[in-house]
Amino acid sequence: MKDKTSEKPSFLNTLKQGISSLIGRGKKTVPSTKDVTDAGVSETDLQTSDKYSPTKTGLNPLLMTTRKESNPTRLIKKENQGKNGTNLVCRVKDSRATRMMLRDNFEDLVTSLTGNSIPYIRKYAATKLGDLGDKKAIEYLLVGIRDENVEVRMASAKSLGQLGDESLVERLIHTLNESNEYLRAQTLDVLVGMGALSVSPLINSLKSNTWMLQYCAVKALARIKDSRSIKALIELLEDDTNVYVQKEAIEALEKLGEQAEEDLNQALEQKAWYVKEKIARILARTGSEQSMEKLKKAIEDEEDLKIKERLGESLKSMKVRFKINEDNSV
Repeated sequence: MKDKTSEKPSFLNTLKQGISSLIGRGKKTVPSTKDVTDAGVSETDLQTSDKYSPTKTGLNPLLMTTRKESNPTRLIKKENQGKNGTNLVCRVKDSRATRMMLRDNFEDLVTSLTGNSIPYIRKYAATKLGDLGDKKAIEYLLVGIRDENVEVRMASAKSLGQLGDESLVERLIHTLNESNEYLRAQTLDVLVGMGALSVSPLINSLKSNTWMLQYCAVKALARIKDSRSIKALIELLEDDTNVYVQKEAIEALEKLGEQAEEDLNQALEQKAWYVKEKIARILARTGSEQSMEKLKKAIEDEEDLKIKERLGESLKSMKVRFKINEDNSV
């Protein structure tokens, strides 16, 4: 007769003990890996057995998360040999689940990004597609930036930035006309992530008759901060068609700071009065003392008294910023 104390605990008994323990402690934990191996599923089996391999099981059956869990949960199935013949599922949180269950090849990653119901897996797939460096992934990542989950959209955007070329930039710029605000925001992130590659197409977009495209292009250029955009942004100040575009253009030139100062000083001498006003306000916030001298000269050369007064207000703001009194003493 077998000694009951020496018998390996059954999976069902292990699970019952775990539940009883949880009730007693009042903590939301899960059975440990040791519990699972005690129940008859070894770590070696998990990693080597065909029964638990990704090839046999695929991704969905063995990986899941809940909204409150940041890590994937490994599902390990073991049939209960009891009278009812039902299956028991033991959930073991383990960061190795992703590495073990998700195969990093192109086809599986594409399937996971476009068809998996679990946001964590879609995000992982989007990231890995960028790491693989295969431009065929672009089509699927463009789907990813429309995902309902923000982290999936961000991961897709980052990967597109890694894989992108000029042809992708043009396609993304057309997307900026879409009414979906979240899609536009994600597209901007991609364009900004592509950096210098995006600058020329974005500058060309400033000439568009569509104000939303102009607006988004200016926002992207402001974040990229490439000096090539300065002249185009100053020219945009001449177009008073849309107040939102004008506001963004002014803010973009302010963000460019010292890079834009020389061009702004030149424009102060050449542009129409309403452009001079805008440039004076920009220089009042970002210009150096050299710009102050340029502004003084612009005021002296201006014949219109109202424009003189408005330019003078910007000059006063500069003096306050540099702590210069009206008598030019510091």
